[in-house]
Amino acid sequence: MMGFAALCSLSSCGEDDDSADTYKNTKPMRVSKITQRNVDLDTNESFSTVYNFVYANNGNLEKIIYDGYRDGDYTFSYESNKVTMKVSYGKTYTYDLKDGNVLRREDQDQFTHSTYTTLYDYDSNGYLTMEKTYSSGYERVYSFIWENGNMTKSMEYGNTVGNRTINITYSNIPWPQNFSMYLLVYGDSDASDLFLHPLGIWGKNPKYLPSKNEIYDEYGNLDRYSCTIDYVMKEGLLTTMQTRYIQYNYTKFFDIEWEEIPAK
Repeated sequence: MMGFAALCSLSSCGEDDDSADTYKNTKPMRVSKITQRNVDLDTNESFSTVYNFVYANNGNLEKIIYDGYRDGDYTFSYESNKVTMKVSYGKTYTYDLKDGNVLRREDQDQFTHSTYTTLYDYDSNGYLTMEKTYSSGYERVYSFIWENGNMTKSMEYGNTVGNRTINITYSNIPWPQNFSMYLLVYGDSDASDLFLHPLGIWGKNPKYLPSKNEIYDEYGNLDRYSCTIDYVMKEGLLTTMQTRYIQYNYTKFFDIEWEEIPAK
């Protein structure tokens, strides 16, 4: 899945812009496939990765199989108030949940034998307000500010990296119905490739889809990973997302395919 230290801008809605149904879909749907295409706009070089989603009979996400730049899979197992995600390249992430939201995450790497712990906090409305990751000699803290149902600012502090501020602006596109994935607007490291984390366990999503992500270092310089995102919505489903970096000619496309959830 994809590792970003930040987010990007969405503004287009595709061919269905003028239709009231662009943002509505009442059918129970789930993501079945995501195709990611990375393109260097200067050289026109590109590569693609395909992620296929496999679900258990009870509807839980069971596995994501990816093929492209590198091959492998993510497997998911579930216990009472706990989800474990194992990655084929040797990492395991364990999420401890309360009321459906993650409170604690533990990352283990079987090759480096390193372990990181992350704690999360939420406000009374269910919005994520703090993330703290620590290990031996390492600490990183994100604090999040919400306004009118949207995360507008993220502030990062750490003892191994400089402080950063991420300003997030939003489009007028409502967060899609039936879209339980968490859009990484601040860069959680456990989704090392996908911009869309498959587990929607970080509290409420923003009210709207974000439109721009500007990252500034402690000296006020704009970070090279600041970006914009464009979306295409069709019949209430998010079908395409394109991120484009502000400071260099590199873009990423995410084509999202859906399937109807079988009746039980």
